[in-house]
Amino acid sequence: MHCYRYCLLVVAAIMAASVQALSVAMPKTPILDAYMSEPGPRTLIGFGSLMSETSARFTFPDLTNFRVVRVDNMLRIFSQPAAVFFERGIANLQEKTIASLCSEGGESGIGRGFYAVAFEVPGMSGSDFLLREEEFDFVVADYVDVDVGGSSSMSISSSSSSSSSSSSSSSSITTTSTTSTTSTTSTTRGGRGLLCTRSSDQTFIDRWGHERFHERYGRHGIETIWGWDESSGILPCSIYLRHVYLACQKLGDVVLDSFLDETLLGDRRTTLRTYMALNSHILELQPPESLALRYNG
Repeated sequence: MHCYRYCLLVVAAIMAASVQALSVAMPKTPILDAYMSEPGPRTLIGFGSLMSETSARFTFPDLTNFRVVRVDNMLRIFSQPAAVFFERGIANLQEKTIASLCSEGGESGIGRGFYAVAFEVPGMSGSDFLLREEEFDFVVADYVDVDVGGSSSMSISSSSSSSSSSSSSSSSITTTSTTSTTSTTSTTRGGRGLLCTRSSDQTFIDRWGHERFHERYGRHGIETIWGWDESSGILPCSIYLRHVYLACQKLGDVVLDSFLDETLLGDRRTTLRTYMALNSHILELQPPESLALRYNG
């Protein structure tokens, strides 16, 4: 009996040590940690695969109040490879169709913006979210809830200036309805939510270590996550692009127009609408059977 009790104590001690080690191993992310410490439900802002409520519920089955929002002064761009694309067999490194979406603020986001989605996740922990979004940094961004209805057209007028390192533009956006004389979007209320944004290779390594970098990226032939510049030729992962396109289409014309006209490729010049005009076959592609539910808009 004493031996049995001793064994139970040993097992319990080992489990406690394992849990403590896992807790200690989780990296510190000040913005994420501070936001998660605030009272009340956590609001997440999605601008990629989370634009699909079906897809979002695979990760956050208890989410509530899924809705369309507007985020201003942020840039949405296909700029970095995602490890999960290689794991799921939908990345093509030879053709460089490997890019996922991220957002950027600062000077790159001034005068820009996009339609996204927001939702609340009761009881979500910072560690769970960090494990899902391991390569990103985070900001707490302002958003405005909008009601989107009817068929619409979006006109975007922009003036661009370029430098030796990048191209930037400022855009004014006017949304008009083709079915009524009123705007297709009406503001209801605003708030603040957690948004994934551009990070750096060094931040990833500082958080997770070189071994994890190799496991997640290096073994697939990827030497950098965030080092793909304007001349790299990186392109959107086709199955992922189709998925987000279909998700935006379900949310209405205004949201789809925003995705096409307010999203840039990695060269920071080409809009997604221009790319899709030359690559419309992407919409005819089908995800692998294992992703048929999760990656179908």
